[in-house]
Amino acid sequence: MQSVMAADGQEFAIRSGGQDWLVSWHPPPTPPGGKPHGAEGLCVTEGGEVVLISPDGEQWGFPAGRPEGTETWEETLRREVLEEACATVVRARLLGFGRGVCVGGAEEGLILVRSIWLADVRLGPWEPQFEIPHRRTVPQADVAAQLATHPFAPIIRRTLREAGIIQNTTRTDLGGAWHYLSLKAAACAEMMPCPSGRGAAIRSLSRHAVDASVLGVHT
Repeated sequence: MQSVMAADGQEFAIRSGGQDWLVSWHPPPTPPGGKPHGAEGLCVTEGGEVVLISPDGEQWGFPAGRPEGTETWEETLRREVLEEACATVVRARLLGFGRGVCVGGAEEGLILVRSIWLADVRLGPWEPQFEIPHRRTVPQADVAAQLATHPFAPIIRRTLREAGIIQNTTRTDLGGAWHYLSLKAAACAEMMPCPSGRGAAIRSLSRHAVDASVLGVHT
């Protein structure tokens, strides 16, 4: 999936927290339908590098988290970036939304929506106090390669394109294969006598799914 970029509304099958999800990209300003699930930030330092965080020093991604109380999308972004990356958001621009539909598991039917931002940040001293013990910065030119194996790589590449960090790319046959899997699952749910519906059809294709239990959709 290294060169696959999510198109508007295109669904990708992943596995997170022992459940099956279909995730997709949606452009701003109007969020797609679903439960607000916080914010994620592509954070750029004053020196032009991108901030990555990790819970284990192996899986890296952007600062992100759920809303607290009555926070707006942007308020959640600012708090999460401060908590997870020890950085202060100076300016922020909404790039789009990530949408996750649970199609198999305890939360089947749940739809979560997360806002995705480009944020200029000012790094503070690294004094982690929450669940993220690792932080690093990387050159913009290296971000796509650094996160190429991330479960949400197609969404990340779209984020980088919207931020102007990478150019548009032609989706590969692999991207078509992922789209085909989603369509195939939907077709199976309609054509096969399967009482569990679309979720069971997706699960039957679980060998193609990605385990995103470390980073990504937070349920």
